[in-house]
Amino acid sequence: MLFRSVERLSGLTVAREVQLCGRFLVDGFVAEKRVVIEYHGSFWHMHESLFKPDDVNRVTGWKASSKWAEDQGRVKYLQAAGYAVFVVWDFEATEEMAQQIAKELI
Repeated sequence: MLFRSVERLSGLTVAREVQLCGRFLVDGFVAEKRVVIEYHGSFWHMHESLFKPDDVNRVTGWKASSKWAEDQGRVKYLQAAGYAVFVVWDFEATEEMAQQIAKELI
């Protein structure tokens, strides 16, 4: 829904699950603008409102602080490669967030 809203508001295509830099599968990618949109699920990416740094995700086995560091490293790597990166948590995926992203794209 977030990606469709961004497309509708910006007139640009958000490609889904695109591999970048030969190592990252990103959730959304606007090629014309070199913009990545990462959509983080609170459970899978272990949002700090649900997990403490030493908590372990019972499904993935990830320690929260390790997952946070991995996600942060991924964003920094993509930015260093010349991509703008928006990280959107599932609970933030509102029409207002889509408007903010679209505004940056136009």
